[in-house]
Formats: sequence, structure tokens, C-alpha cells
Amino acid sequence: MKWKISFILILALGLVISACSINQPGFTQTSKIVLRGNQLIIARNFSIPPGCILEGDIVAMGANISLSPGAMVKGNILLIGSSLESKGIIHGDLNLLAGSAVLRDGSILNGDINQLFNHVILDQKAQVIGSINSISFPGIPTERITGLITLISNRFNPQNWLKWGIIQITATSFLALIAGIWLKKRMVVMNRQIQSQPLLSWGAGVMALAIVPIVSVILIITICLSPLGLFILAALAILYLAGWIALGISAGTALQACFKTQWPYELQAFLGAFMLGITTTLIGWIPCLGWMFNILLSCIGLGSVIMTRFGSQFNHPGIKQSSVKSN
Repeated sequence: MKWKISFILILALGLVISACSINQPGFTQTSKIVLRGNQLIIARNFSIPPGCILEGDIVAMGANISLSPGAMVKGNILLIGSSLESKGIIHGDLNLLAGSAVLRDGSILNGDINQLFNHVILDQKAQVIGSINSISFPGIPTERITGLITLISNRFNPQNWLKWGIIQITATSFLALIAGIWLKKRMVVMNRQIQSQPLLSWGAGVMALAIVPIVSVILIITICLSPLGLFILAALAILYLAGWIALGISAGTALQACFKTQWPYELQAFLGAFMLGITTTLIGWIPCLGWMFNILLSCIGLGSVIMTRFGSQFNHPGIKQSSVKSN
């Protein structure tokens, strides 16, 4: 039981490191060198050549790690949807969450192997000084779990950040354009709510984002009410997207006022969502704090959707009928 608790703690520590670190450059030297410090490897190859010593832990997500003969790692290795081929020496534990690992002939592991959804392959002359601890769940396909974790890991690749960021910004901008054309009155109501009562909207959004997922998970666990739980989650996702679009249109209103010009409402919606998307994408690259700031910001839009009942409450306090008609 102790090793299970240790494995969970190590996994949690690795996730924290992965959230607050950046990739270090890979080894290219052939001479003996010593590298100190923890390494976060995301969606790329990382090779330690012969004679090189790494003093620190390795956290790999969707990556391929290789240790050449004579290479040494003085620390623990955590693989999340990653692969490892070792012909060297590891002074620490090998922890795996899906993926694959092979210890070749001549490799030495001076620690334990803790594996979940994975089975380490040991060549005949590979040495493991510690114990091998495995957690498996009958009926759960390991390959699918591995593929899902690898897909999520690749999402954190900086190159994929840029690609998916462009796709998301473009998609939400066109959705805002469509909303500005077909749902103009509702968008105006939600924008007025954001402008008149931003703190109240933010509070309502935070409460919804904190409570609704918990209630949905409880319903899903009950099995018989799982369709209702899934429906509530889907509804929350739609409301979240609508709130984000409304927030983008509000940004367009502020942008229009900044330039002291008058744009068609549809163009205002498109440009506002586009600028909001670029800004939040850049903020999201800030380690640890970026994603948290974006979620808290999006709660303003989510709250406006909830408080105005998806923009249908035209007589909401602080929203003038003339403002809705004029827009």
C-alpha cells in the first residue's frame, strides 16, 4: 500500500513540475558532461549520449527518451504517455503512466518500477535492484489509454500551441460573427450585463463552473442518471462558449470606443473575439498562472449568459429596452 501512495505522490509532483517548467535543450555533445536540474520533455526526442550524467529528475509527456550505454541519470524518471529505451544506469525510480519502456542488456535500475497501464520490457541481462509494482484494471484497453495520454501530451507541444491557438481563435471569431448576425438581440443583452454588472456576472460564472461539474459527476456515477449528468455537462459547455463569444463582443465594443469609430455590429463581434483570442492565447503561455487567469476571465461571460438566461431576459435590471432596440 505504501508504494501505491508513493507512486501517486510522485505522479502529482511530476504534474506540478510539468505545469511550471519549460523544455531544456537536448544533449548533442559526445564528451563527458554533467547536467544538473530537472528536465521536462514534451512531445520530442531526448537522448543522453555515452558518458553523460544527468543529476535531476526527468518528466516526459508524449516524448521518446533514450539512454545510451554509459549514460547515467541520478534521479527519478516519470513517463506520461511516453517511451523509454535504456542501455545506461538509472539511480532512482522509474514511474510510468501508459506508454512503453525497455531496459536493454547491460542497463541498471537502482530503484523501483511503478507502472500504471504499462508493462516494462526487461532484457535478459538488464538489472532492477528494487521491486516491480504494477496497477492494472481488467477490461480497460491499455492501448487506448496510452493513445489518449499521448494525444493530450502532444497538445502541450509549443508548436501545437501555435497551431491549435490559430484554429481556436479563427473558429471562435467566426462563431462570434454568426452570433452577431443571427443572435444579435441576445448578444446585446449579455453584453449589457457584462458592462453593467461585471463583478456579479463573474461571481455567477465562478459558482456555475465550480458546482455544475461536481453535480454532473455525481449523477454520472449513479449510472441510472448518467444521461442527465452528461446532458448537464454538454449544456455547461455550450453556455461557456456563448459566454466567451459575448465577452469577445464586449471586447469589440471597447476596441471600437478606443478607435473612436463606428463599425457594423457583425464586424465589431468578429474583431473583438479575434483580439480577445489572441490576448488570452498569449496569456495562456504564462506557466502556472496563464490558464487560471483565462478561466477566471471567462467566468464573466458565463455569468452573463446565466443571469440573462441566454440573453432572453430583455427586462433585466440595468439593461434598457432602448439599448436593445437601438442595437
